[in-house]
Amino acid sequence: MFGFQGSGVLSLSLLTTLFLPAVPAQIGAQGITSRNELAASLTWKVGHPEPLPVVDMPKHVWASAAPDDPDRLLICAFEKDGEHAKHHSAAYLSLDGGTTWMKTLDDTDSDWVSETSCASGANGAAYFVGGASDTSSGEPRHETGTTEIFRSLDGGLHWTLLHRYPFIDWTTLAISKMPGSSQENVFLYGSKMAQGVGDMGGGLWAEGRGPLLISHDSAQTFSSPLYPDDKSQRREMGSYPVSAVVLGPASIVTLFAQGPNPNQFAVYRNDNSGYEWQSTIHVPQGMDRVRILSAQMVSDQTGKYPGRLYVVFPGVMNNEDVLALAISDDSGKTWRTSVLLHREAAPATGPSPRGFASIAVNREGVVGVEWAPSDGCPVFAVSTDGGTSVAQLLPLGTCDGRNTADEKPLAVAGRMDALNVTSVPGVPGTGNRQLGFWMRVDPTQLWGVRIVADSASRFHAIWAETKVDGTPALLTATIAAGTSSLRKVPLTDVEDLSEHSLVKVLEEDFDPYTATFNIDVVVKNVDVTVISYPAFLEVSGGFSDCGEITYLNASGTSGEGLKLFRVPVAPNTDHLSPGETTLPIHLEIQAKGCEASQGSLLDRSRVLMRNKDWFYTLAVSLRVYATRNRVGSIGTDVGSRIGSASAPNR
Repeated sequence: MFGFQGSGVLSLSLLTTLFLPAVPAQIGAQGITSRNELAASLTWKVGHPEPLPVVDMPKHVWASAAPDDPDRLLICAFEKDGEHAKHHSAAYLSLDGGTTWMKTLDDTDSDWVSETSCASGANGAAYFVGGASDTSSGEPRHETGTTEIFRSLDGGLHWTLLHRYPFIDWTTLAISKMPGSSQENVFLYGSKMAQGVGDMGGGLWAEGRGPLLISHDSAQTFSSPLYPDDKSQRREMGSYPVSAVVLGPASIVTLFAQGPNPNQFAVYRNDNSGYEWQSTIHVPQGMDRVRILSAQMVSDQTGKYPGRLYVVFPGVMNNEDVLALAISDDSGKTWRTSVLLHREAAPATGPSPRGFASIAVNREGVVGVEWAPSDGCPVFAVSTDGGTSVAQLLPLGTCDGRNTADEKPLAVAGRMDALNVTSVPGVPGTGNRQLGFWMRVDPTQLWGVRIVADSASRFHAIWAETKVDGTPALLTATIAAGTSSLRKVPLTDVEDLSEHSLVKVLEEDFDPYTATFNIDVVVKNVDVTVISYPAFLEVSGGFSDCGEITYLNASGTSGEGLKLFRVPVAPNTDHLSPGETTLPIHLEIQAKGCEASQGSLLDRSRVLMRNKDWFYTLAVSLRVYATRNRVGSIGTDVGSRIGSASAPNR
């Protein structure tokens, strides 16, 4: 008997395959003798893209990896719902290293919830901040809106609204651990903050720029806003906190994008001596149309390059798309800037190109850079020498060299960036205050790309892409060092829960172009007693009338060569009570021969039905196992491989 039934036909979905690091054959006196050399020798692979369950068009994203759990990832996005003339912000959580994503928070407190940021803390803590603009009079008015601060204590599955403050424009979050305490420091930055008392702005902006609110008790309470006393440095230009890096429990460095005249970056530091300007990063000479809001700063905390900070930002130089990299070796006091990557055929005139960039450093000191030039084809660059050169350049997604910028009109067909409003100008810019409304089409799919490094030294890249039907998708992929072969997992010291379980289908999609099923399932405890929380599913059998079955996002194989799928688990969870279900498990299964190009499924089913009673597009049998070594049973990390490989040289 098969574990589930169903044959829905909905839409395309792509999943992440986790690739494990390969250890070079020779380690020792005549081979690689250090962790850094071993990290540099590894080949990096991009896993299969996994879409986030974004219903609307993504506009701006943040991403964060938990410092103590390599499988816990958090993404928050500002999205526009053109079908309902609203904007909202949402949080997406993965508890299995990026294979399965769940929408766990959707902030729709007003018709315009934006300025979103989020961060993962330790021990299951997570934080989310969104700005709910005041849309009661039609158009959004941030000055009378609110800022909402949420916290989760179970990794991001469930959220509690802790505070409301007057609206904070363009937020950025950073987290640090307090020594000797279970509490965390939470740093909340903004571009500016609305004046007001309590939880709502009063209609005006506060005088200072760059407000900083600090919590020393994991967001339970926050200080009054702090402002840097450096008006001579900031002048009257716009200034946005695009990135913040924690250097110590009470020391944090923040990158502010400033513009428009000139475009530059200001670095501020907050520690025991106060909140002060520290340095300025100037755009390289000859570089223009700089996407200053797409910049990101990270630090190297491995000790490989003490005090090193990196900043990336895209722009144009000599009519080429370029990616600039700024490096500081004294914690942000001084900087040197150079062009790391370039691509031909950038537009010579017109608006700022659609270029985005992001950067991360893993626990081995490897630098990962994500860059989406103006043609929309994102790439991932690996540097193992501290940003001096690029060791590998890998394509992301399914761009295949086509110019996705030409497809932007398709991506916004039927979707509007607008608010249905009254008492606003019938024609923008005319000063006409008669009753009416206005709408505009915005082809922007994403205001930025994101990349983070988890505690297992893997990278996770996030980007937007246009699907075959012209609609946008927000994709993420795991990038890890090693080969694409799946690790074999011997089924020893495990508990077979199959007789106590039911595998239930929650959702099922089918992409006829690739003959790919995307299936969300859960495991339910149908026993009358408590059972162990499942660790993985084993594919014990499968069948399709179309032809060969391929399990695209399998996490590993059993000792017998059968495919395994990991089961995501919430922090501090070890059992299922009777009637309870697991978190969703995402399966991507391709039935080769069922493609649309092979003829319609309906016509082919009629032929097959002539010779037998049943037509199985896809049938899969699963077994359910629990294990005491959940993470070790399926995956490993670069650090553990490097540590064990280097042991003979210690």
